[in-house]
Amino acid sequence: MFNCTCTCTPVPVSVERNCLSRANSSISKTGKKRDQPLPNQYEFSADLWKAVRATNPSAELVSPVGFGILMTIVKVGARGPAADEIAQTLQFNSNAAIVQKYFKILKSLEGWKVDGIFLTIFTVLCGPADTGFHEDFVEFAEDKMRAEVRTVNYGKQPQASKELNERFATSTKNIITSVIKPADIGPKMKLILLSGVCFKGLYKNSYRFKAQQTKREQFFNANGTVVDVDMMSGTSDYIFGRLDDLQSAAISIPYEGGNYSLTLVLPDSKTGLPELEKAMDENFFANVRAKVKYSSRVFTAKIPKFKVNCRVDLVAVLKSMGIKSMFDAKADFQGYFQDNGKGHYSRVFQQCALEVSEKGSEGGPAPAGVKLQSGDTKFEANHPFLFFITDEKNDAVVLMGCKTQF
Repeated sequence: MFNCTCTCTPVPVSVERNCLSRANSSISKTGKKRDQPLPNQYEFSADLWKAVRATNPSAELVSPVGFGILMTIVKVGARGPAADEIAQTLQFNSNAAIVQKYFKILKSLEGWKVDGIFLTIFTVLCGPADTGFHEDFVEFAEDKMRAEVRTVNYGKQPQASKELNERFATSTKNIITSVIKPADIGPKMKLILLSGVCFKGLYKNSYRFKAQQTKREQFFNANGTVVDVDMMSGTSDYIFGRLDDLQSAAISIPYEGGNYSLTLVLPDSKTGLPELEKAMDENFFANVRAKVKYSSRVFTAKIPKFKVNCRVDLVAVLKSMGIKSMFDAKADFQGYFQDNGKGHYSRVFQQCALEVSEKGSEGGPAPAGVKLQSGDTKFEANHPFLFFITDEKNDAVVLMGCKTQF
C-alpha cells in the first residue's frame, strides 16, 4: 500500500513577515489569507493544457497544481515585467492569495494518510554555485511552497544533473528519475526550476474493476492505427454525464478517502479529441464536474489500463502563454537574492507520472461490493480521450492529460 506524502522538512513560519513584505503582499502566521481573493486554479488549467499540446505535441501529462506552485515561486521573487506578465496571464494578482492557495493544497497532504493513495509534489529551485539566496526567501520557499532551494555547480556534469535526479527519485519512490538531463545544464545558466508530481491511487471500494474482466480489445490510435490493449471492464454506479455541447461523454471515478477523483472525457467521434481540446475554455473543468457530479447510474464502463510518465519543457509553454520576461537577462528577481544579486530563469521542467489500472494503482481481485451483473456499455474509451485528477477539497486540477495512442 502507498501513503499520501508531501516531501519537505518543515521550517520556521516567521519567514513570511520579511519575504512576503518585500514581495508587496502579506500572509498571517497561521497561513490564513487576509481578505484577498483566491485565484481560480481551474481557469488557467485549460490554457496551460492547450499551450503544452501546442509546444509539446507528444506530451500526455502535466500538473496544473505543480505549475501553479512553480509560478507562485517565480511571482513572489519577481519585480517589474516578469511579475506583471504572470499576474496578467494567470490572474496571480495578490502574492498573499496565491501563496495561501497553494500552501493550503500542500498543507492538506500532510498528515492525510489513506491506504492506497500516494501523491508527491516536489519542487526544486537551483542557482549557480555563487548564488546568494536570501535566507528569508529560502525559508519561505521551504515552509510555504514545500520547495527546496539549492546552489549547483552547473559546470560539473554529469554530476549536477545526477544529484538533482537522485533528489527527485528519493522523494517520489523512484517514480520520477529524469526530470533534468546533462544536456539541459550549461555553465553560463542562471536559475533552473524543476517540478515533479506523481500519483498512484486506489479507487473507492465499489468502483474498482475486476482484473478477471480485463480483456484484450481494440484501441483506435490518433495516427489511424489500431492496436490491442488491456481494456478494463466493470459495472457500477459510475458518475456519468453527457456533454452535448462538446459532443462528448464523461465519467468520474472517486479514489479512497474522497479527496481525489479521476475524470475521463471521451469524444463521441474517434477523431474528436483535437476539436474537444480546441473547445476547452476557462469554464471547462467546472462545467464537466458539474455535469457528472449528480448523475449516478448503474452501467458498464470500459477503460484501458495505462501508465504515463511525461517530462515537459515549460520554457516554450510559458513563452507561448505570454510569460517571457522571466527568461530575459534583464529580469528583476530582487526577492530572491542578498546584496542586490541578479539572475533570470534559464530552464523550467516538469515531470509527471500516473498509473491507471483495475484497482487504481495496481491490479487484483475486485472486492465483494463491485456489481458484476450485465448491463449496457455507456462509456467505452477505445479511442483518444482526455483525463484529469481533481483535488475535491481545494477545487484544483492535480494532473491532466490525454491518451492518444498505445
